[in-house]
Amino acid sequence: MAPSSCSNGAKERGESFSDAIVGEPTNPDALGDAIKVGRRGSQSGTLTVTGQQGHVAYPHLAHNPVPVLASIVARLNHAILDHGTDFFQPTNMEFISFDVGNETWNLIPKSATARFNCRYNDVWSPEKISDFVLSHAKSMLPNDEFDVKLDLQPDISQVFLTKSESLINNFTASVERITGRKPDHSTDGGTSDARFIKDYCPVIEFGLVGQDHAQDRRAYRDQGSGDPERRLFRFPRALFRYQGIKQLLVDLPIVFQTGLAMLAPFCVGLGGK
Repeated sequence: MAPSSCSNGAKERGESFSDAIVGEPTNPDALGDAIKVGRRGSQSGTLTVTGQQGHVAYPHLAHNPVPVLASIVARLNHAILDHGTDFFQPTNMEFISFDVGNETWNLIPKSATARFNCRYNDVWSPEKISDFVLSHAKSMLPNDEFDVKLDLQPDISQVFLTKSESLINNFTASVERITGRKPDHSTDGGTSDARFIKDYCPVIEFGLVGQDHAQDRRAYRDQGSGDPERRLFRFPRALFRYQGIKQLLVDLPIVFQTGLAMLAPFCVGLGGK
C-alpha cells in the first residue's frame, strides 16, 4: 500500500493523523545520525533548440542547433542558482542527456534536445525554474533563425519543511535516548514518500543506515532480527507515549524481514480523530 493510498483511504473514512513518520534511510553512518525534517523539490524538463536542417557540405544554407544548445547547456550547467538557505542545500541543476537522434553523418539536424533535473530549495518554484531556464536560453540564441522551447515534467515533488516542534523535538529525544546520539535535522538527499504525506499532516523521516535505496534494502535484509532493527521499532513505541500524537501514520516503504514477520507500509491509530 502506497503512503498516498493509505492517507487518502483514511481521509475517505473520516479518519485523520496528527503526525507521520516515513521509514526512509536517513542515517549516513550510524543509527541516530539524522532525522529528515524536509526535502528539496525535484523538477525535470526538456530543452529543445530548433534550427534549419541542411547538408554538411552547405552549412550556409542550414542553421545548426547542436552548438547553440551545447552553449546553452554549458552556461546553465555553470550557473550558481543560489547559495543555500537556513534549512536547505544550494539548488543544483544537472543535465542528464543531450540528444539529436541523427544517424546520418552528413546531415545537419533540425533540432537538438537536452534533459535536466533540478533539485531546488525554498527560494525556487517550478515557475521560477522555467523562467530562469528559458530567459537564459533565449538570450543565447544567435539570431531569429533559431527557436527554443522548454517542456517541464509534471510537478510531483515540491520542496517542503516540517515545522511541527512537538513531533520533531519528541522524536529527537527518543532517538537520543535509545541510540545515545543527538540526530541532526536534515533536508538533504533525494525525494521520498514524505512528499505524498506533507499536505496531509506534519511528517518526518527516520530509518536505518544507508546512502541510497538499494543499500537500504540490503541493510533491511542482511540485518535480520539484529539489534539495529529492534531499536528501529522502539522509536514508534517511544512516540506512542507522547500524548500529543493521537493518530500516527507510519510508512515503511521498503518491505523487510524481522524474524518470520514481513512488514509493509501500515497505519497506526492511537485513538481520536
